[in-house]
Amino acid sequence: MSRGSQHLRSLTSLRFIAAFLVVAHHADPMVYPPSLQPLAVLRYGYLGVTFFFVLSGFVLVWSARDDDTARGFYRRRFARVWPLHALTFCLAAGLAAAGLVDVYGPAWAAPINLALLQAWVPDSEVILSFNDVSWSLSAEAFFYAVFPVLVILGRRRGWPVMLVAGVIWLVVGGVLAQALGSPGYVSTFPAYRVGEFVVGMALGLAARRATPARQALVPTSLASASVAVSFVALLAFNRFSGGWFADHAWAATLVMLPSVALVVMAFAARDAAGREGLLTHPVMVRLGLWSFALYMVHNIVLRLARPWTSEHGWTVFIAIAVAVALSGLLYEAFERPVEKRLRGRARPAVQLEPAGK
Repeated sequence: MSRGSQHLRSLTSLRFIAAFLVVAHHADPMVYPPSLQPLAVLRYGYLGVTFFFVLSGFVLVWSARDDDTARGFYRRRFARVWPLHALTFCLAAGLAAAGLVDVYGPAWAAPINLALLQAWVPDSEVILSFNDVSWSLSAEAFFYAVFPVLVILGRRRGWPVMLVAGVIWLVVGGVLAQALGSPGYVSTFPAYRVGEFVVGMALGLAARRATPARQALVPTSLASASVAVSFVALLAFNRFSGGWFADHAWAATLVMLPSVALVVMAFAARDAAGREGLLTHPVMVRLGLWSFALYMVHNIVLRLARPWTSEHGWTVFIAIAVAVALSGLLYEAFERPVEKRLRGRARPAVQLEPAGK
């Protein structure tokens, strides 16, 4: 594929769709009875996080340049995630102190949360403390820490080995957690979720070394259809297992992982070829740019709106609209300018072979 600096517009837009799935998942209990089968897919909205983890590994490899420095890499990653994390932490803590929202977590968990270490503590109240969705940033922080080592191993062993290793890690880790009676904890454990990140890195290495003739090996239509098929399979597995899959996120993730990989590769190839479509429309791309802020702020808004949504379910759509609007404001007025200021002139970090090799 083309140089890693190319903007992946379709994948940026897909970030909004993934974030919206998470929003729908968190809003689901407020509006829809669990027995409503047409909306059962919303129970699996948390799988949007799997897309984020895979995409994170892919993009970091895709965008790497030959003149990287580790210092620049870590500076960029800090600028990308921590300021908005700190802001939403303060927002959640302030609203909780005012009695306007309920949040998990003892006060002593605050420095752990701010340091993005909460997902390492085997206590759900700490993992989900303050702004609960920030547990995934704790996992991402670990991914960033090990990325320079993983990318060197990936180059030496090759992307197929890395891909298989990531999948095996997820399967073995999930089965082991199940055997030990802790399937819930493993779903937020950074050392386990790194498997999805490794899968994304393997896809990025494969994409950078692909020849032009192999760039569009999987059509976007087929990749998109695979998502629908995977969801249908997941719902069927859940029904025939008596609801087992609904309670075991690691297993549901494994069902969806192949289609997520296909989508990332197919739409990255489409972007590399410069093809236009709905996902490259400026509005969709802008929403994609807002997706991180939407992910970080939506559950605070939903909790703040709970007195109304619990009485009048339809008002949750107003709450979601407010969350989207607020995410745009946060991106334009805080996230983007602060990130730009903190990044300075830092350049991407990690040496990779040029695309096409």
